[in-house]
Amino acid sequence: MIKKTPSYVIFGHGGTISNPIYAALPAKSKTSGYKVFAFDHQRIDITDESHVYPILNYIKPKIVINCASYGCPESCESNKVKSFSVNSVGASICAEGCKRIGAQLVYISSSYVFDGTSKKPYSEHSKAKPVNIIGKSKLDAENKVMSASNKNLVIRTGWVFGNNGINFLTSMLSKASSGDVIDVISDCYGSPCYSVDLAEALVQLIDQDKSGIYNVCNTEKCSWADFAYAVAKYSKFDFKIKSWKFEEQKFIDFPMPKFTALSTHKYTKDTGKKMRSWKVALMECLKEI
Repeated sequence: MIKKTPSYVIFGHGGTISNPIYAALPAKSKTSGYKVFAFDHQRIDITDESHVYPILNYIKPKIVINCASYGCPESCESNKVKSFSVNSVGASICAEGCKRIGAQLVYISSSYVFDGTSKKPYSEHSKAKPVNIIGKSKLDAENKVMSASNKNLVIRTGWVFGNNGINFLTSMLSKASSGDVIDVISDCYGSPCYSVDLAEALVQLIDQDKSGIYNVCNTEKCSWADFAYAVAKYSKFDFKIKSWKFEEQKFIDFPMPKFTALSTHKYTKDTGKKMRSWKVALMECLKEI
């Protein structure tokens, strides 16, 4: 009987988060002998059991990484059903599929599970209390993933940026090229995370057989305006930026937490690795662009 090579499976491939993970895993697989399989939402619909269960049963991966997400806060508010379907039901189906074959599930969650009333970065032990649909659907997913198996891993992150997919940085660059004004909020704070750093941290957690909930983001909090002006400073593009106070602006008319910065103390303590500053990560990302 031929023994199958152990494998990774990535669902929700093709976006800002999944592409760097896909790139990071082969480097690990060269020494471990693992194979990496990646599926976008057109090939595998994670909300459909008939898609997920057969492919997991056939490949029998050791680890499944669920990057599939309905992640735009505004879209989630206007489409609650789809938000919960992709973020929560899909995660639950993946968790059950992993449970059946004894695989570990890695789920990418969001800092929007918090209500934004804290004055200091949220830890993994902070009480989750989402105020919007994306946060509620992500928290529901977290609960289902962790209840399915105590060896599953939930990674909370936020304000993810990179040089591919749709994210704040690529949107800024697109608007710069068309000469559009970029409206940003100056008093909503969070923790930016370079997608490449997120991928490396995820692989680190997998390498060390970690489970449970971990915050992963770059260090130092900032506002959306701080981030936008940093992009303008470190890049060669011409930006038209206008900053607003949250109470003044008119372009966000749905619940949004004003503070979602995350503490990565647990990640550093448990892995021995320290996340770098978002400014340093941003400069590297812009060099790639």
